[in-house]
Amino acid sequence: MDIHKRINARKLMLTYIYHYCFLYKTSLEIQHANTDPTWKVESWREPFFDQNFLADLQELWTKSSKEGENFQKKLQEWTSAEWSEEIPYYLTNFFDQWKSSEIDGEYVALLTEKFPHYIDEIKDLVNKYADTFTYDEMEATNQALFLLWYTEFKVLNTPKAVVINEMVELAKRYADEWSPKLLNWILEKILY
Repeated sequence: MDIHKRINARKLMLTYIYHYCFLYKTSLEIQHANTDPTWKVESWREPFFDQNFLADLQELWTKSSKEGENFQKKLQEWTSAEWSEEIPYYLTNFFDQWKSSEIDGEYVALLTEKFPHYIDEIKDLVNKYADTFTYDEMEATNQALFLLWYTEFKVLNTPKAVVINEMVELAKRYADEWSPKLLNWILEKILY
């Protein structure tokens, strides 16, 4: 295994899974807002979901116009798409500094295929061990980190200590300041 290719593959997969989590969260927020008029977005949970962003999404969601219908259709397609077809797009558009030969393709192929199978399992585990929030209330970045590392642990049998260390390092780079400690605490409970 080439460690540099694996690191590049992890970054690619984190971006890929993050987009999945973000779109899923977007659809949940819209559903909550449309079914519960008292629903209030908690911006501390997800920085992107402030009141203005949600209001714009709600307006699009509820529009009876062609624009609103197209938005609803696209969001449904994105959240139920065959995500493996999107990997070349991510590689080309998000990581143009790397060539495909600089990424561990086997890692990407395995995790792309397998991560959807672990979504419900990791949700249940996070919900079991988190005291003050649920998986769905977590920021999309933290959801993506859990999905990435749990899938890698299950599919590639990456040692527990490596999984925890790598996830904490990525959380330090890409998540908020409290995420590394929180993710470390919950992942240790899940893995041990």
